[in-house]
Amino acid sequence: MNYTIRKLTQREALTIAYEWHYTPPYDFYDMEADEEDLAMFIDPKQRKNNAYSLHASQRLVGFFSVDEKKEKTGVLGLGMHPDLTGQGYSKSFLQTILAHIKAHYDYDTLSLSVATFNKRAIKAYKNLGFKEKESFMQTTNGDVFEFVRMERLL
Repeated sequence: MNYTIRKLTQREALTIAYEWHYTPPYDFYDMEADEEDLAMFIDPKQRKNNAYSLHASQRLVGFFSVDEKKEKTGVLGLGMHPDLTGQGYSKSFLQTILAHIKAHYDYDTLSLSVATFNKRAIKAYKNLGFKEKESFMQTTNGDVFEFVRMERLL
């Protein structure tokens, strides 16, 4: 699949937040599952200028954001349209995101966190060179969940 990337618009943010719904157990990633995450995602000021949308054949198929954690390390957040998850698109999707970050940001390392139950995402990240660094517990979606932080050199 060929993707185009552009700045995430408010309309796209609202579409993702209120119309994208994943099947269990991945409904954990629905934006509406956590009020704090939802509020941050739909507020353009909190999103800042680092959120992007991915399109394929004029269709909104994903999004990502990148924030600086510490000098030379970017923190990646991302999501793929629910209809496309588990369909074999993760490699090209992630490669497109990584290429964009490498071309537009001056990071040496990229970090992301993923819920430990999400084995298919962890496998996709590992296939593109991400390494597990640490596990941690995080309060989200009204409960406490285990996550793993992964990193990759750019």
